[in-house]
Amino acid sequence: MSANAFRSPLMQQIAAATRSHNRPPLVFSSSRLSGNKNASPERNEATVNSSSPGGQRVCLKTTKSDSCGHTSSRHAFSSANSLESLPQLSTRYLSSMHQTAHVISNSTTRGEEPRVNDGTIELMDHSFLQLSIQSRRTTSNFLPVDVSRIPTLKNSMTRAVECATCAPNHRRTEPTTYYKIVTDTDACNRLIDICYNVALCRNMKKRTREEAHLNAQSKMEKWKDTIAGYIVVCVGHQPVQDDEYPYKSFPQEMMQDSHENFSYWYDTIPIRPPQTERQLEDYASACASIQNMLLSLHSENWGSKWATGPIIRCRAMRSLIGCKENDAIAGIVMIGDPKVIPREWNRRRKLQGDVMREL
Repeated sequence: MSANAFRSPLMQQIAAATRSHNRPPLVFSSSRLSGNKNASPERNEATVNSSSPGGQRVCLKTTKSDSCGHTSSRHAFSSANSLESLPQLSTRYLSSMHQTAHVISNSTTRGEEPRVNDGTIELMDHSFLQLSIQSRRTTSNFLPVDVSRIPTLKNSMTRAVECATCAPNHRRTEPTTYYKIVTDTDACNRLIDICYNVALCRNMKKRTREEAHLNAQSKMEKWKDTIAGYIVVCVGHQPVQDDEYPYKSFPQEMMQDSHENFSYWYDTIPIRPPQTERQLEDYASACASIQNMLLSLHSENWGSKWATGPIIRCRAMRSLIGCKENDAIAGIVMIGDPKVIPREWNRRRKLQGDVMREL
């Protein structure tokens, strides 16, 4: 194989990772999985194809063979005919391949050798899951909302909630409720308005009114223009979160000059944490379910962010989703097409001997 095949820095890293353990590098192949009668019954493949018209094609797939030897795709982590034709996803593909190299280069320390079939490194099913977990990042910057992708997003959100409900739940109390909001709906317009007013309410305490307005306006526009969907996660049977229940009627138009009314709806309510063992376990279950949700969205190439800021602790938000007095909002998950995929941050603690200690 020509050395020029690995001329990009990314491919050089992958090749170096495999060479360090005397393994063949990822194969350059244009063969199709479909109809391959020699395929193993079930496998994951990480393939780089340089023969596609638009350039390199990076794929990480899980395939499954039927009794006749035909294969079908069960998971599609990253696949495209051309990275250049999908600029909004190209960074995620590169991130996926960086993580693929990481999984391959560290497999010997786990005692789990990847299979090699015709020069193609095949990741085990557990490696695919671990790869998804390790490559997930919190997305803070999103691309402008693509309205044509909203139907796809709705389906992805439904699958994410299905995964969320599989989180551990002691005593099977099923305490968590998920509220789905997508762009260009009345609920979303109210949420954007709440975003603006909560930011304005907080900023007016430490800035001039004009500065507070500009800051709140910038945040509102970011939410409106780039975040395609939201999932609000609510945990039941918690301590009473607000003594003001039942709330008075939410006004159709909020007069910001009425300071008392404005603060009533948009000021931050103090946190009232779990008090009993069951409340703590239910809250922990909700948090575990959010992680499942984030991983599901990540597997379908959506960026997401779990937010727990002041917006979830105001009466306007509780009124929007119809919270009961003993319902606690564990967070709001923002979803969209990622603009930037953050790199893995430098961890302050080492895994061996610090984060993980053998007794």
